Amino acid sequence: MASRLRIQHCSIRSLRSVHGVHGERAYSSQLPTPRVRRVLDPNYDPYANSRFGPESQNKSLAELSGSAPWKARLMYGYMKLFRMDIEENQAAPVAGGIYMEQCKIQAYHPPGAKLYSPLAEFYYVDLDLTPTLAQWFSIASLHAWMLLVRMRALPPKYADVYEQALIDGIFLDMEKRIVAEYNVRSGRLINNSLKEFNVQLRGAVFAYDEAILVSDAVLAAAIWRNVFNGRQNINLDHLASLVRHVRTHLYVLDKMSDFDFAVGRFAFLPPNIEYNPETVFKYQPPPLPSKQIFPGYESRFSRTN
Repeated sequence: MASRLRIQHCSIRSLRSVHGVHGERAYSSQLPTPRVRRVLDPNYDPYANSRFGPESQNKSLAELSGSAPWKARLMYGYMKLFRMDIEENQAAPVAGGIYMEQCKIQAYHPPGAKLYSPLAEFYYVDLDLTPTLAQWFSIASLHAWMLLVRMRALPPKYADVYEQALIDGIFLDMEKRIVAEYNVRSGRLINNSLKEFNVQLRGAVFAYDEAILVSDAVLAAAIWRNVFNGRQNINLDHLASLVRHVRTHLYVLDKMSDFDFAVGRFAFLPPNIEYNPETVFKYQPPPLPSKQIFPGYESRFSRTN
């Protein structure tokens, strides 16, 4: 079951002053500076566990999705012959594949697994959150919302397609997890669970959209309600870390060109390390050197901010 999210809000371009970005000056949080565990490793690779790494920069999107080069050429030739919109069709492998995976890995922890990944350890050990499906979904939703904000700034023709592909990818993956990892076989129970998660996602998106237009304090409150479930005696350092994580990545997304974002050249950095917005750019996948990401086809997306 795929769920459709249709909420119209301001684009990331119109939120530039809200992000605290004035010219080239980076954002400065209103909250206390969080105590961080370690400095970002210069060799850190945000795509270490993904097939969409920097080495993929000369591959077509069909090849990144697992197709052989000759199949990719055949597919693009077919699309050009019938005048199909190639860039509209790339939304599924990018938003529903690359970016869905980026949201999924943030706090992913299979039931019964004894060891946490470094990302999951931060959420479930450092922040003392409970490793449940609902908790994972709240963390994935926070990251999906950041991507949705940037997707709204794409040309209108493609914005809806990218948003829909990301939402569909998340809920299709949720359905698979409920069946495979939690052994739920009742179709009615699965559908009811997905409907509840859809309501949760809608509420989170609305809360974060409202918060980003007001202040860090409101954003922290939205994260406290949606990620920490309104837990009492919350550690403000934890809230500050996630607020800075959100603001930093919104800044980076705002500076990216439509082209680089649309072809999947963005990756989240972990929230438990020390970095600033300008540093984050050094760890993003390198821009594609060629205008032709499809065989014989030049992208219509802008390469400027």
